[in-house]
Order: sequence, then structure tokens, then C-alpha cells
Amino acid sequence: MKMSDLSNIFQRNGVIQQNPLGKNLFHRPAGKALNRLSQNLLTAKEEGKEMRKRFDRLELSMESTAGMRNSTLEEMPEGVLKIYLWQAKVGANLSQRNEDHLMEYRDQLSALDRTIQEYQDMLDGKTALPEQVERENISRLLDAARAAREKFLQEGAEKLNGLSDNGITRDGYLGKVYDLCAEWTENSPGYDQWKIDASADDIYGEIDRALSTVHGITRTFQTGAVHFQAELARRGCLRLCEEGPITLEPETAASCGTPQAGALFESIYKEMWDIFKQNTGAIES
Repeated sequence: MKMSDLSNIFQRNGVIQQNPLGKNLFHRPAGKALNRLSQNLLTAKEEGKEMRKRFDRLELSMESTAGMRNSTLEEMPEGVLKIYLWQAKVGANLSQRNEDHLMEYRDQLSALDRTIQEYQDMLDGKTALPEQVERENISRLLDAARAAREKFLQEGAEKLNGLSDNGITRDGYLGKVYDLCAEWTENSPGYDQWKIDASADDIYGEIDRALSTVHGITRTFQTGAVHFQAELARRGCLRLCEEGPITLEPETAASCGTPQAGALFESIYKEMWDIFKQNTGAIES
């Protein structure tokens, strides 16, 4: 059985390796449910690309700011500038990871909602049942998908809100450098207003609001980093970047304190997998 055949929802955690699933998994209801969920997740990711394109259109290049002069920066000692540059790069990296987590949360919910609707359409007679599948089987799969969706909705929001709680603080972690970066960024958002309300009537609107705010935080840090580096380059203390947004080196970014993509929801994915197995256990054989 190929690892990629299992739902992409579970592809980044170890649950697959930890369970002797057998070669005929996808001939069983739980496996078929995950396969359907996997296809819906791919669809959701494709639809989410346009949203990410809107966020990624801002180009931050050193060339565009090489001629800028700022009296505040000109007065700063070289060591202070380098500290601020480092902090701004760390802040941008952490915020970008938060964007990735929010997009993952959105994509997974969308895949679950599509799967639930597909099963409901089968039970309502709007679409045909798969061959050799009884209505009772579909009903069990629908219950499993709904339970998994509720778990991911609630517990996923808790995970995301934990990142917000432990993020930038006005009087502490990265707050000072963020406020300085915000001086050069139009419509820079506050950094403590992006929590997810899982009880919101429009959960996707709620996620999109948070995404917009977090992207603004990323943009603010990146803009500040551009200015810090441009001033250091003007002094001959740092080579001017030739292209692209300022980011941390991969090995440094990996140690910045937030989970890598996929890792944040790992424990929830394992529990969702158990839900599908338990709810369909009576029809597996």
C-alpha cells in the first residue's frame, strides 16, 4: 500500500506507520472514507491557492528600498540595527508559519464539509450509492465524518489560539521591533486580534479574517527587515540582497519555536483516524 494512498489529512503524522492497516484497507469503509476525504482535501487546496496568491502578490525586494533614507535608522548604532534585523526576520518567519497553520485548518475543514455533504446527498437520494454499499454503511460514515469535523473544528481552533496567546506581546516578545516596523507599513494590523472563534456562524469568514490579519503581521515584519537591511547595506556593513523577501535560513527557521506545517494538528489527526475506525468497525469485515 502506498503511503500517498492514505488521506492527505494524515500524511504528516506517524499514525500510518504505527498501525498494521493491511493491503486491503481501501476496500473497507473507513479506508474508503479517508480516500474520499483525501480527494476533497486536494480540491480544497487547489481552491485555496488563489487566496494565497492574493497574499503573496506583495513583492519585497531590496532594490525597491535601496535608495531610502530614514533619520531614525541613520542614528541607530550598527549593533542595534543588526539585532532589529534579526528580530524582524524571526517575527516574519513565525508569522508565516501561523499563516500556513491557518490555511491547513481551512483546507481540512473544507475537505470534511465536502465529504459530509457527499454522504448526505447519498442518503437523500441525490446521488447513487457506491456499488455493494448499503445505506447503513453510508450513515455510519456520515456520523464518523461529522464527529471528526467537530473535533477538528474545536480542538484545531484551540491549537491556533494557543499560538496567538504565545506570540508577539506589546511589552515583551518582538513587540518593540514590530511597532518600529509598523512605522513603514501602511495599514499594519494589531498582533493580538487573530484568534479563531470556533462558534462563529461563518467559520470560513472567521478564518479568512484571521488569515488577513496574520498576513499583515508577516508583511509588517518583512517591510521592517527590508529597511534595516537597506540601512546596513548603505553603510557597507551588509551585502544588499538581490531579490526576494527576507527570510531566515532553513536551519535557523526550523528552531524558531512554532511547529512545522502539519505538526500542529498531529494529535488531532490521530484521534480523527480513530473515530473513522471506531465508527465503521461494525462494517469493516
